[in-house]
Amino acid sequence: MFEFESGLEGAFEEEPRVRKDVAERLVEYVERGFMIPESMRKLVELLDDRDEEVRGYAAYALAKYAMRGVTDPNVPKRLVELLGDRNGIVRGYAAYALAKYADKGLTEPKALKKLVELLGDESGLTRGYAAYALAKYADKGLTEPKALKKLVELLDDEKSLTRGYATIAIAVYAVKKETDRSALEKLIKLLDDEDKEVCGLAALALAKYAERGLTAPEVIVKLKDLIGDKNEWVRKCAFTALKKYVKKKK
Repeated sequence: MFEFESGLEGAFEEEPRVRKDVAERLVEYVERGFMIPESMRKLVELLDDRDEEVRGYAAYALAKYAMRGVTDPNVPKRLVELLGDRNGIVRGYAAYALAKYADKGLTEPKALKKLVELLGDESGLTRGYAAYALAKYADKGLTEPKALKKLVELLDDEKSLTRGYATIAIAVYAVKKETDRSALEKLIKLLDDEDKEVCGLAALALAKYAERGLTAPEVIVKLKDLIGDKNEWVRKCAFTALKKYVKKKK
């Protein structure tokens, strides 16, 4: 560990392969619970690196540092710039990092419109993390009027990660009293999703919509069926949603 720290400064001055390796190792260390706070300045510098893989790893590493409580208030503005990067992975990890910074109360309002644009990105990873970031921003009271319609469209996305994060975002927007009735039919459909995580999230989103008075009669039958599902997560989510529906009927 100490040998790695001592070589940190010089390693960032080497060829792209070496810089990428250092950024990748920083991610590995933080995931193990070890952090090098002094490396924050270097990671921020690498957001402008000429190598796209280095930029991506730097954004991802900064997200992991934020999860551990190590942040830099200037980073969100830099990440917003990367939302327009030519590389899809960089755009995705920038959105992911913005979400993690929002978790810590550090947001950049200018990110909203760009994140909405990324909901139509060609990269599934980017679409998913953009939806995730919009959910986190909404949780902090920052919403974008044009986001909801596009989030509803993503409920049909081919990538389960994207469908899942879009579902979460739709649920958070409902908590903030922003709903779209067209989401109901799609959320009901997701109760049969092949991805059990998405299935459970759809049930929870339907519960939030029920709290806003948006319900559908066929939901109760489907939720009752899911209470017998083999997946524990699905059973818990279905039970939570069913309680909301029963409460609304009283």
